[in-house]
Amino acid sequence: MQQTEIVKCDKKTISDAAITLKKMRELKGLTRKQAGIIFNLSYKTIEKLENGRGIVDEQRLASFAAGFGFNLDDLMKIRTGNYDSDITMKFRPKKEKDPLRRDRRFCTPKVTKACKVLRQLREKKGISQYELSRMCGYAKRRIGFYECGRKNLDENLIESIIKVMGYTMDDFYAQMSSDEMPYEIISECHEMMKTLEPQTLRAVRSFLQGFAS
Repeated sequence: MQQTEIVKCDKKTISDAAITLKKMRELKGLTRKQAGIIFNLSYKTIEKLENGRGIVDEQRLASFAAGFGFNLDDLMKIRTGNYDSDITMKFRPKKEKDPLRRDRRFCTPKVTKACKVLRQLREKKGISQYELSRMCGYAKRRIGFYECGRKNLDENLIESIIKVMGYTMDDFYAQMSSDEMPYEIISECHEMMKTLEPQTLRAVRSFLQGFAS
C-alpha cells in the first residue's frame, strides 16, 4: 500500500515569508485592502497571510513580489533587510491628527445651505445619492456625505457635481436665494399629515388635487 507523504509546514519559513509579504506591501505604501485588489483577495486574507496564519510558500511569495513590482533580486534584499529604501519597514508613520477634523466622515455634521441646494437639485432630477456618486466617479456614499455636511463643499466641487446633472452655477445660485428648499416643505407637510384623521386627510388630498390639475 502506497503511503501518502505528509508535508509539514515549516513555521520559521512561513513566518519569514509572512514578514516579507508585509514588508513588500508597506514599501509600496499600500493598505491591505489595496493589496487585496491587486491580487483579487480580501483584505482579511492578506491580513491572515501577513500574520502567519496562512501558507506562503516560495512560489507564492515570488508571485506576490512580481505583483508588487519587485524582481527576485529585490525580493532577496527585502527579505534580508538590505533593500535600499527610505520607508520604515516595521512601523508605518502615523498621520498627524487634524484637530478640526475638517474633512472626516466622523466629524460633527454641519448642513449648510449649499448642502441643501445640492440635495434639492439632485432630487429634482430623480437621481439617488448612490447614482450621483457613480456618475461623478465617487465612492457610493460620497454624495450622501456632502449633503449631510460630513464633508466640505467648495465652489469648484459643487460646479463639477451639478454639471454632471445638467445644471449650471446659475441654477445653483437661483436655489441658494430661496428661503426654504421644496424637499424641506414636503417633509414638514408629511410629518403634519401623519397626525391627521382619515377624514381630514381626504379633504387635504382633494385640496391638493385642485392645484395639481
